[in-house]
Amino acid sequence: MFYFIRKIKNNYALKRLVVNIFSLSFIKVVGYFFPIIIIPFILNIIGSENYGRYITAFAVIQYLLIIIDYGFQFTGVRDIADTENSKNKIQILYSEIFLARLILMLLTVIFLLVFSIWFTQTPLLYLYGIGVLIGYSMQSLWFYQGMQDMKLITLIVISSKLISFLLTIIFLKKRSDYFFLMLFDSISYLISGFISMVIIYLKFGITLKIASFKGALEQFKKGWNIFISTILISIYRDSNLLILSAISNYTFSSYYGIAERLVKAIQSLSQPITYALFPYFSKNKIIKETKIFFRGLKYLSFIFILIFLIVIIFADDIVYSYLGSGYERVALNIRILSPIILVGMLNYYLGIIGLINLKLDKVFKKFIIYVSFFSLVSCFVLSLFLFDIGASIAFLFSELLLLILIVFKFYNIGFFSKIM
Repeated sequence: MFYFIRKIKNNYALKRLVVNIFSLSFIKVVGYFFPIIIIPFILNIIGSENYGRYITAFAVIQYLLIIIDYGFQFTGVRDIADTENSKNKIQILYSEIFLARLILMLLTVIFLLVFSIWFTQTPLLYLYGIGVLIGYSMQSLWFYQGMQDMKLITLIVISSKLISFLLTIIFLKKRSDYFFLMLFDSISYLISGFISMVIIYLKFGITLKIASFKGALEQFKKGWNIFISTILISIYRDSNLLILSAISNYTFSSYYGIAERLVKAIQSLSQPITYALFPYFSKNKIIKETKIFFRGLKYLSFIFILIFLIVIIFADDIVYSYLGSGYERVALNIRILSPIILVGMLNYYLGIIGLINLKLDKVFKKFIIYVSFFSLVSCFVLSLFLFDIGASIAFLFSELLLLILIVFKFYNIGFFSKIM
């Protein structure tokens, strides 16, 4: 243990990697756990049905955020690694991706305006989410990842989420106030987006140039395969709540949504590690060093197996201490979803760090297409008969199917044989 700590201190690249992992971990923890911590308070004021309305609307917003992200969180990071620290090249890249994200943000705002007015019964709830789209387009988290300097953006995100948290506690007073939850989210994203741009200028000396549409189009081309893969991933990871809301009612949606948020929050602890390792493996060209790759997988698997066992064994106690009585159905959903804590981590590690860094983006996209189709069909059928329980089962089976496909691909290219 002490040897490992000394090794980190003496190795700048390794030290930077560890700092970035912890920074991304804090961002993910804050992003998931602030909303989770406050759920009992929100439920007590607005009730399960109105909370179901809010999380359904936010699920729509999350889809639009994926469109704004496109694939830049990976292609942008990878391109920064190839700039060889040239400030001019980084500035051009930043400006081109910013323009591309701006275009996507404007398109998503137009869509949200039309969708909220014509296709929802609570248009104000959705319209309050426009600030989320604008703020997110300004954040440029991909830039900080590519520069491998995550400390400041971590503080920004934590501070903005804390503001949203405090606004909720102070101003949420009655059942009809559930509209304001989305407004508080918008304020949070706008603050973090603005400060993020200021820091990129002050700390890195990077200013926005007038980028060409040709350059933005080139960025769209680079990120296309990853964008499609990300959209398709979201179909099986985020569509269940929307399908369930359409088929059943907002109460069942809230039961499933709470359980899904809890499980995803725990499972998301692996994402900062995979996101931080992605540029590390990409920049240092060591993805083919399979022993290093699988050593990391072994340690992560051990940790997440323990977490999965704790959650599945103590699900009832967790829900009772968290929400009180009357939410036994949430505990059942958590038990069904709990294997995703481990399986989801394996899919992120093997799929994102493994297949994408091995230039197998198209293969990964093909797998996601299969799983997304399976997820939509299975969720629709199972939710018709089992409601929230059916949505949970469909989510679990989809994650398992993706893992099987990825493992078979690694086996077919002989990746496992290199560690024997």
